[in-house]
Amino acid sequence: MKSSIFIFVAVLALGLTVNGSPVNFEKRRFGQEHSPKAEAVYSCMKNQAKAANIALEAVGQGVNAGIKFEADAGALVNTTVFSLLVKADACDQQKAADACFDLAESINTALSSTTSEEGEGITDTLKNCCLDLRQLERNTNGLGVKSAECKQKPKHKELEGLKQAQDPSAEDATPTASEQEPTKAPKENPKKKPKKKDPKQSEETPVVTTTPTSTD
Repeated sequence: MKSSIFIFVAVLALGLTVNGSPVNFEKRRFGQEHSPKAEAVYSCMKNQAKAANIALEAVGQGVNAGIKFEADAGALVNTTVFSLLVKADACDQQKAADACFDLAESINTALSSTTSEEGEGITDTLKNCCLDLRQLERNTNGLGVKSAECKQKPKHKELEGLKQAQDPSAEDATPTASEQEPTKAPKENPKKKPKKKDPKQSEETPVVTTTPTSTD
């Protein structure tokens, strides 16, 4: 009995190695399309579209606009999922983020014609989700492998300069979405006031030191 167990363990150990090296069962960086950060973005898009629908229904416009927004958000979620897969084009994720901004602007236009005070908050929240969408990590075919970056300019200026997060184990990896600092508008630098001269320094005569020359 003991010999049978020993043989089984030995065979199992050999099966877990290739050319004497341990087998890596996590060779691919998959599942990013359903990571907690990605799921949070999907929920945000659907929830804000639903909130817009409720606000529009309150003024009798839900059937004409709000329900369409919920359907658009659902389609956008599917588009985003596919944009994070390995086979997706390098710019598919950016296009999904641009489509997210398009949805936010459509909702803003619809809500601006109502007396709803929630419109601005819904739009701003959705736009922040669009920024998070652009910075989600994509799947790759290997651990430590960076996903290709999009070289095209985005439609919306808010997305300029944003890139997807990379596998933390990749060399020169882009920080994850939660680690990246939020995009802020540049602030104007205040005019610098001239420094006041110290009267003591102006009265003092600078000391000049001379180096003796060599006579050699």
